[in-house]
Amino acid sequence: MRTFFRRLFLIAIVFLLSAALAGVAYQVISVKRERAEYPVPERLVDIGGYRLHLYCLGHGSPAVILDSGLGDSYYSWRKVQRQMAEFTQVCSYDRAGYGYSDHSPLPRRSQVFAEELNKLLVNAYIPPPYVLVGHSLGGANIRLYASSHLSSVAGMVLVDSVHPDQWNRLPPAIWKIQQEQGREAKKFTWEVLFGIPRLTKTCGSDPQEIALNCTFESGRTWAAEIELSGESVADARSTGPFGGDSADRSFS
Repeated sequence: MRTFFRRLFLIAIVFLLSAALAGVAYQVISVKRERAEYPVPERLVDIGGYRLHLYCLGHGSPAVILDSGLGDSYYSWRKVQRQMAEFTQVCSYDRAGYGYSDHSPLPRRSQVFAEELNKLLVNAYIPPPYVLVGHSLGGANIRLYASSHLSSVAGMVLVDSVHPDQWNRLPPAIWKIQQEQGREAKKFTWEVLFGIPRLTKTCGSDPQEIALNCTFESGRTWAAEIELSGESVADARSTGPFGGDSADRSFS
């Protein structure tokens, strides 16, 4: 009987190892195929040892700079960007670790994102002034950028942005949702190594969206941003008013 169970155990181990190796192969082959099918649009800009992906359409000034929400790549702006490009230059980008951008060794918080965005715009020779548009976490990022480069900013648009004081105003239940999201991101990071999110179709429905989101680096960055989201909100809270009565009211 013991011999039988020992053999059964070994068979189960071999099966699990085979399934894991098959999953890894599936993920690697899928990523390689998708990168060939969807090569880097526009350009990669070096900002000091690592590169950020920048995608610009249209011509004109002021240039509109689009900053995505937590977990999103430049691709989330595709419909908006095409329409806005009819009357001015519009640029979206991938924060480090997302989409086509390289990994960054720096903490994934808004203060760092603002500094990286500045280097990106300078090194890509995108002249100011800018109209900054930030969705969700991107709202905190552009607040930080504007606070340090106010003379370069013509205006800001916050799209369902995080609020600098949200953790003091929202109910405790929101913290539980945040913690659950953090656990889900960490789980995704390891599952994606074995191609599980592709099989369960949790990376999106659009083929290019899947190609951009269904990677280990994207999952790792998503988890890191969630972990430091409290710090990002605190970063945004430190910016203060931006001048002008209407501006002060809109950011209070």
